[in-house]
Amino acid sequence: MVMTLALANSAIHAYSAMKDSLMKQSWSPRQIPAAFHRDTGANAVPSVVQDMKKIAARRSETTYGLALELNADILVSQRAVEYLYPIRIGQLGQQQRFVFSRSVLDAMTGCVLVDREPEIQLYECRE
Repeated sequence: MVMTLALANSAIHAYSAMKDSLMKQSWSPRQIPAAFHRDTGANAVPSVVQDMKKIAARRSETTYGLALELNADILVSQRAVEYLYPIRIGQLGQQQRFVFSRSVLDAMTGCVLVDREPEIQLYECRE
């Protein structure tokens, strides 16, 4: 009987501690405005897309293209469209003057390197 009472008492304390912990972590409507702060959620965006934004912030172009290897990566291409907004990412198949690429685009492609970050390069290509 004493052991059962001790176990019940321990369970009550554990439940109380867990409930207090959950209450501290619970969501509140007061958190909504934080969702609209500049670059909220940047830590959830692939680093290559964050590098694209750094390059785009230094330039005046409003539309960029993605090289095939970036378009093939759904996570990168979709996050680029969302995270770089209002800067536009041109549709696959449309020739863009400025193209982001992870790989080197040489002169044979008609592209010249104009800017770079650790994970991405920006090329200006002949249209």
